[in-house]
Amino acid sequence: PQQVCRRDPQTGKLPLHDAAWGMAPFQAAVMLAAAAPASVQDRRNRGCESPHDVGRYVHPGFSWPSPEQLMARASRLRSAGQLMGRLRSLLPQRQVGLQGCIDGGLKLGLRASFLIASCLTDCQELIHNGLIPATVLTLTSSQVPMMQPVPKMHPEAAPSVSG
Repeated sequence: PQQVCRRDPQTGKLPLHDAAWGMAPFQAAVMLAAAAPASVQDRRNRGCESPHDVGRYVHPGFSWPSPEQLMARASRLRSAGQLMGRLRSLLPQRQVGLQGCIDGGLKLGLRASFLIASCLTDCQELIHNGLIPATVLTLTSSQVPMMQPVPKMHPEAAPSVSG
């Protein structure tokens, strides 16, 4: 977090300004804004420009969403990080497992605890396999329809196979 608040000694710009200058992906801007929320509106530099001003000046097709949308996504990322910190504090109770820790610590009920434990396990596996946390957050916050369980067939309804 200290690095994202360090200004360039010559221009006074923050890393979020540099990300806009370099037209970094929006996800990178979200991570920088989550670490330093004030940087989204920062104009304390030689040109008195916000990061969005820099991006629009340098790149006519600057594609980051509005500063308000950037702050909203950064706030969600900060909240997810705070939740992960709270969950991490529950992990010393390993004998009851992740689902038990979630249920015992957050008191959400067994079904919700199971879903959260499954999601965290899936997220950990995605990160372990090389996806960056911001991508995992995007994937897990998307609206994905739930798969419906396949109904079991009764033995008498099963097709017969004649040999």
